[in-house]
Amino acid sequence: MGRLYELTSPEAIIKVIESVYIHRHEQNLRGEEENYRMLVEIMRSPELYKALTGSSLKGDCDPKLDKLSPEEQARYKHLEKLEQGGFDVEALKKRLLDDKDEDA
Repeated sequence: MGRLYELTSPEAIIKVIESVYIHRHEQNLRGEEENYRMLVEIMRSPELYKALTGSSLKGDCDPKLDKLSPEEQARYKHLEKLEQGGFDVEALKKRLLDDKDEDA
């Protein structure tokens, strides 16, 4: 359970675990085995695990910032300074990152 609690976005892993349980409940042994093997493969592959659950890095190391242009990165850093000053700019930061995700 510790691995799930420490994840940024555990929804994908939880869905795979739920699918194993559902197939077991329905007595679908082939489906249960297939989903269990998928879960084991995810847990054994750190790259896949991280790709499914997201990064927990924040600040300058955040992988989401890699997609931003230098001007957008400067705006993001300015928003972080405002946030440190006590302003609520979380929605603006989220919109800046979401707009870039939609463009990609």
